[in-house]
Amino acid sequence: MTDAPELPELEPEGVRLTRRFAATAEDTFDAWVEPEVMKLWMFAGDSGQIVRVENDPIVGGELSILEHRNGEDVDHYGAYLELDRPTRLAFTLEVPWHFEGVTEVGVDITPTAQGCELQFAQDGVERATTEGDWLAMFDRLEEVLRERQA
Repeated sequence: MTDAPELPELEPEGVRLTRRFAATAEDTFDAWVEPEVMKLWMFAGDSGQIVRVENDPIVGGELSILEHRNGEDVDHYGAYLELDRPTRLAFTLEVPWHFEGVTEVGVDITPTAQGCELQFAQDGVERATTEGDWLAMFDRLEEVLRERQA
């Protein structure tokens, strides 16, 4: 009897989302890189509060978003891989409190007649781990963009 061949590890399926916003591509892009705007929508769940956002939005620049959640500090950090305002940004993302390893996030923004369409991808993490969080964040982003346009 021979041993069965070892199967290769499957890559996590990742997250793929599309969202339309009634905001310009420029305003939507800026919401991903301006600390005061990031603080309003990124990574703060219902039980969390963003206490610090630091970023250097250049290729190779680092980002860190510190959330205080249930008595714990949760750091979300990474480095920018691509920045092409207003259509593309990509960065690495690590959140050891939430998932293991380094993930890559890519955001493509396309202007539309009504605003813009955002194509989002996160690789290196199981979809079930982060998809719901991103959907909730995009709801908050929509509110933030609407308030900024008022």
